[in-house]
Amino acid sequence: MANPYGVHRHRRPPRPHGPPRWSARIDNASQVTAAGLAWLLQPWALVGACAATPIDADLSTPADWLALTGYCLQATLSLIGMERYGLRAPASADARLNALRSWLEERQEQLIVTLSLLAGLWLTARSIYDLVA
Repeated sequence: MANPYGVHRHRRPPRPHGPPRWSARIDNASQVTAAGLAWLLQPWALVGACAATPIDADLSTPADWLALTGYCLQATLSLIGMERYGLRAPASADARLNALRSWLEERQEQLIVTLSLLAGLWLTARSIYDLVA
């Protein structure tokens, strides 16, 4: 049985989207503002869901909370790495990040659907396993 949405998308591919208006303001933001927004806009719910699995969601002790906090902070280290790269080699970082932005814009819808589906399937499978075990 074919997926009706998939058939619709196959017959009528989405129109190319231009960049949103707010992205121009972000492109011209200061480094401090950009770093703050990057930290604020992390997918914290997904980070928390992934972090709760390794510690089996047993948050009864302060050590467990500390482990969860450490995991969440470690998940944001990639942002710090990108900021340092941008400060040390701005021209190279600008070229690479623009290439990455172009690649993401071309594949945005497919990436969102695929990553959401994988995360949902993994969380569902993990929950079913926890209920059965």
